[in-house]
Amino acid sequence: FLFEFFFLKFHAMKFVAILFAFLSLSNVALAADDKECEVCVKVMDDIRASMTKEDSRSKPKIEQAMGDYCANKAEELSAREKKICYYIDPIKRDIAQ
Repeated sequence: FLFEFFFLKFHAMKFVAILFAFLSLSNVALAADDKECEVCVKVMDDIRASMTKEDSRSKPKIEQAMGDYCANKAEELSAREKKICYYIDPIKRDIAQ
């Protein structure tokens, strides 16, 4: 049980570290504008909010949630949100780790 707890905690910390790295790199890649970062954080928060706590521990579920968010036709994404989706689509697997 203790091993499983630390194993899950390690993966959660790894996900957060990759997410922060992605947010940092996205800010540099997009522009030095504060609003770009806000959009990046909003997209990731929206994706995280669409998932259950259990699903947020599963790489395939995280990748699926990112794909579903970016393919969402019912809710129109802003141009900046589409741009973030453009950047995260090819690296979904890396972000999900």
